[in-house]
Amino acid sequence: MKKGYIYLILAAFSYASMGVLVKVLSIDTGPYLQTFLRLIVSALLTSLIVLWRKKPFLLQNPKDYILIFFMGTIGYGLQIIFYSLALYHNTISNTLFVSSGYPIITAILAHYVLKERLTRQTFVGFALLLIALFLLFDPTNLQKYLLGNMYALAMCFTFSFYIICSKILSKRGNSAETITFWSVCLAVFVSGVGANTFEHITFHLQPTTLFFLVVFGLLNASAFNFVNKGFATVKAGVGTMILLLEPIIGSVLGLLFFHEIPTLIFILGAVLMIAAITLATKMQ
Repeated sequence: MKKGYIYLILAAFSYASMGVLVKVLSIDTGPYLQTFLRLIVSALLTSLIVLWRKKPFLLQNPKDYILIFFMGTIGYGLQIIFYSLALYHNTISNTLFVSSGYPIITAILAHYVLKERLTRQTFVGFALLLIALFLLFDPTNLQKYLLGNMYALAMCFTFSFYIICSKILSKRGNSAETITFWSVCLAVFVSGVGANTFEHITFHLQPTTLFFLVVFGLLNASAFNFVNKGFATVKAGVGTMILLLEPIIGSVLGLLFFHEIPTLIFILGAVLMIAAITLATKMQ
């Protein structure tokens, strides 16, 4: 197995674990505040990673700062906010599977922006993915989870944008650690504005809440660092399919921690999704 695949599998596990923590932290904090606080932790941890790995804090080219600005504010900051809002208005499993449409968006963007070729296996994999999403999406709860689903779809587009920007910056010689550092710092600013506008910024929280925020920040920093390292060597269309392990892992965690019992159709959809992922890994 290629090292890039391993990084992306670890990223999927980290993302799935964050879904559980959003639910846990929603008891004491709002979506904007918890996003802001955990991103502060992520920024501190990421800076330590840059120092530990002896990577540069500055990007390779002054023009890269224009791209990293949009990548950090839209691709990271808004994406994390949309993700948190989706989980506040939806179940973990439904949120993760609705947001699993991003590989299709990413592959199309990668084809036109990065000139990555769309193969026959790509289309077969996407066909399996669409069938899986059709089975996993519960239309009977469309109205109940409409707002959460809209946020999940918004997360799809912003995450695809993040991946494309990451590929471009990696090709320009920037390290994954440096890209992650700048992305997190800009996301802190965006989430801070959101928290100050829609909620009240406070650091006076319960010890258990602070502990989970630190764990969340660690997972957050790890996940996006794994993504940047993985996509440095793996094609965007293939890598996004591997990241679809996230909703499957998240559903298992949702069952363990919140007793969100999957249906038989849901399991069938998960099997098809695994088949799509397996097919995708043979495309590179």
